[in-house]
Amino acid sequence: ALAHLRAAVIFVCDISEQCNHSLEEQLELFKSIKPLFNNKPVVVAVNKIDILTFDELPAEKKQVLEGFKGDDVSMVFMSTKEQTGVMELRNTACDKLLAHQCIQHRAGPDITVHGLDQGFETGPAG
Repeated sequence: ALAHLRAAVIFVCDISEQCNHSLEEQLELFKSIKPLFNNKPVVVAVNKIDILTFDELPAEKKQVLEGFKGDDVSMVFMSTKEQTGVMELRNTACDKLLAHQCIQHRAGPDITVHGLDQGFETGPAG
C-alpha cells in the first residue's frame, strides 16, 4: 500500500538513543524498509539534537549516522522540543516531493524545471 502513495517519506531517527534503540538498530530498520520507498523522495529527520548534537557523537556513531545518507536521501537535523529544524524538514520534504512529481509527470511545455540539485523553481518555458 505504501508503494502507491504520492508522498515524501520522513524517517525519524533519535540521535540521543533515548528511544531504547541504538543508532545501529535504527539504521537497520531504515535499511529494511527503504525498499518499500523506491521511487519516493526520502528525508531522514535526525531528532533530539537538543539532547545530543552530531558534533558530540563519538566517531563510530557518526559513521553509523552517515549510513542513512544516500544519493536519494536527504538528512535534516532537528529538535521537535525546541522547534529547531522543523521548518527545514517540512521545506525539504515538500521541495523533494514537488521536484519528484514534476519529474514523474515530465513537465509540460509551459513549465521548465530549473536547478533540481540546488532547490526547486518553476517558470515559463523558454
